[in-house]
Amino acid sequence: MGTNQKPLQRMQRWLTQVSVWVLLSLGMTSLVYAQSQRKDLYAKQTSVWIQKAKFEVALWPAKHRLDVTALFSLEGPRIPKRLRMYLPQLIQLKDVALKGNKGWTKVKHERQLETVVINVGHILQRKANVRLRYTIVFDSSKNYLFRGIFCQIKPGESYFLYGWYPSLRPFADPLSGQLLRGHRWNYQLELEVPAKERPVAAGPLLKSWKVKKGRKRFLFGSSPIKEAAIFFVSARFKIYRYRYPDRHVEFFLHRYDSRRAINALVRMTTKVQRFYTKLWGDPRGSKAYVQKGRRRRIKPVVWRLISFGGSGARGYPFTLLLDRREDFFGGSLKRSIDRLFSKRQVLLHEMAHTWWGNAVTGVGKGSIWLNEGLANYASIRALGGLYGKKAETASIQRHIAYFLDGAGSGRLLEPGGLAQMAQRTAYTKGALVFVALERRLSREVVDKGLRYFFQSYRGKYPEIKDLKKSLEKAAGRSLDGFFRDWIHGGGLPYIEMNQSYRKRIKRRQYQLQLTLENRGTIEGVAHVRVWDYRKSHDLWIPVQPGKTRKFIWKHKRRIKRVQFNPDGVMIHGFRWRAILQQANQLRRAGNSVQASVLFRRLLQAFPSHGHALYSWALLNLKQKRLAQAKKLFKKASQCKPSQRTPNWVPLWAKFRYASLILKQGNASEKKKATQALKRLLLSPTNPYRLHQRIQALLGTKK
Repeated sequence: MGTNQKPLQRMQRWLTQVSVWVLLSLGMTSLVYAQSQRKDLYAKQTSVWIQKAKFEVALWPAKHRLDVTALFSLEGPRIPKRLRMYLPQLIQLKDVALKGNKGWTKVKHERQLETVVINVGHILQRKANVRLRYTIVFDSSKNYLFRGIFCQIKPGESYFLYGWYPSLRPFADPLSGQLLRGHRWNYQLELEVPAKERPVAAGPLLKSWKVKKGRKRFLFGSSPIKEAAIFFVSARFKIYRYRYPDRHVEFFLHRYDSRRAINALVRMTTKVQRFYTKLWGDPRGSKAYVQKGRRRRIKPVVWRLISFGGSGARGYPFTLLLDRREDFFGGSLKRSIDRLFSKRQVLLHEMAHTWWGNAVTGVGKGSIWLNEGLANYASIRALGGLYGKKAETASIQRHIAYFLDGAGSGRLLEPGGLAQMAQRTAYTKGALVFVALERRLSREVVDKGLRYFFQSYRGKYPEIKDLKKSLEKAAGRSLDGFFRDWIHGGGLPYIEMNQSYRKRIKRRQYQLQLTLENRGTIEGVAHVRVWDYRKSHDLWIPVQPGKTRKFIWKHKRRIKRVQFNPDGVMIHGFRWRAILQQANQLRRAGNSVQASVLFRRLLQAFPSHGHALYSWALLNLKQKRLAQAKKLFKKASQCKPSQRTPNWVPLWAKFRYASLILKQGNASEKKKATQALKRLLLSPTNPYRLHQRIQALLGTKK
């Protein structure tokens, strides 16, 4: 036994040593692999990024000023010598400091229009801490745009800060839609306000405490979902809370706000929350659930509706900022705010931003459309789902009319800015794109694609190509043509039914023949409703641009009536302002052929378009086609003033027509032209110094 035990012990020691070496080698291999992966991760990073941030804001209502200290923890493959950060114009930068071994040290910086360049120096490490101290003054004459659009400040009333904080790239710009792509950081927002005021921020309230001189501090964390901007309001609010097992609704109202619509808003908020969640899912993702033992239950949703002194409304994660001038909390929610929106649809639109624009934040070219267009389409769907088909149809009709009356190219991928926001292209055509897509694919397919898109990119930053892939996956076919026509292009279909013919073929066999013409620039789908003696039938007929299609439909019953575009929600027509603008630009540039094509197309759609008639007549006059010019001037002079015929057009058309008669007409025609010019002199209006031109013309004839 003793002699046989030594070899066994040697073998056990040898196996132990081998196992230790194997484990050590595996550990070192995994460590090396992890380090190589970390190096690869850093190698992929081309620039420094923000890992976390803290904002300390002191609010002084009497002075209309915000004092801010922003602390940024930066990380990257290597901190560069010169660091560029973006700052809005209204920030007055005090100092910039860098944290080293001896604490904070002020560094040199160069303030430019929208940026500040910080001379960091040569730092080899991958982390650095930067501190910025700046002041925002609201009553400065330079900040009129900010005050006019986003806030109205009075002592003791609410203040509002929307996305105006430093970043390494343009972030949360409400006009251009620029957002930091691919990375978010956790932040803390510390607010110091007068003791009587109550601040509300995008994230949750972590704690609050009193400080000296009758002030109070509040510490807020990051939002439960990745929101598009940091915001806060501070005012003397009266708080009203409505708590239910599955949702909470809180109102922060100013002393001047009415409370008549609060109960209606509580009911509407609950319905809309459930409607949107059923369509796309919970925007909080995994944070919507809490584990209690073996059970997993959903946290109640907390909606906050806040009155603030600003313009319109703003939508944040489960938070709405509502302009008190529009009286959202009092009176009927059906009241129209303008030609496009009612108060109810504004609320539905801003609530939809929790899903589209916050939980899923579109970036890149066309980001305004991705965020605003989807939110507006959601509001149209909510109108139909909660308030009936009639409300949805009326909203689509308003969107079509508003878009067709607009100027500009109508393209959704333009850079944006004030012009596109003023024309509301992203709101009108942005929502109508999805309505048109329903006609091609069906509503069920569009819902399936958008749900897949939302679930795939919740908490991420998709582009238009990502939306296209999601919709194509649901549709099972390519959407290259649709995206090229509706999103990349600015055209529209313009379909008319030229003829409908009904006849009996044989016993219990009837035939309907339609002739449809598309005079637009892209493919469209015509909607035709057919009635027999029992019920109605909807026909959706695609028509290619610039072509006429004969469509035959066979039916077993006698056809009683045929109606083209019965609901008035077929998206077809001309953007006459845009076409007129383009035609006049071509006319002034000397491109008469293309300008004539646009004028002819416009007048086919609107024969009494006085402005187009007058402009085309000027083109013919320049080309010395006097007979055609006289004919067009005469038609323009007979048009009545309207949207398409400004007041000056008939008067100037009469002058131009009479001046041509004086050059070419016979004696009797010249006499009539002279009398017409004298009558024009008696007109009380003198557009563009018309009377002086007439007097000069009559003076030369004498």
